[in-house]
Amino acid sequence: MTKARCHRPIGPRSGFSLIELMVVLSIMSLLMVSASSALSASLPAMRFRSATRILADDLRATRRAALLQRHEMALSLRPGGYISGDGDRPPALPAGTVIRLVDVPGGSAAAPDRVRFFADGSSTGGRLELRLGERHSAITIDWLTGRVHLDE
Repeated sequence: MTKARCHRPIGPRSGFSLIELMVVLSIMSLLMVSASSALSASLPAMRFRSATRILADDLRATRRAALLQRHEMALSLRPGGYISGDGDRPPALPAGTVIRLVDVPGGSAAAPDRVRFFADGSSTGGRLELRLGERHSAITIDWLTGRVHLDE
């Protein structure tokens, strides 16, 4: 039994030339630079969307806490941020984000900077609008059920 041997021709065409390798590396580096610049341009938008989702989650957590503890809990708006019902963690809002509470049922002027959740799950309701430059999003809080809806 003889073993089959693979014979490769050895000569000037076996492998890649230095010029071919340099061209491939140049193309790869250009692609990486363009991809990183595109990613860095979209980073503020991703941070804003993330902050909006975190605020909606904090509203839901405040409602949940009011239901579990059977007493009123509130999320208070502050310039440049907010304080959740438990006050556990600081808000994760990008600098320059403006939060505004609008469309409060009954025009509750008693606390225009606060969303309250009651022990039965209901709330003062309203619509929170977030703006950062040209970006904007809204969070709607149903007054009857206290449910939080993210409008993206």
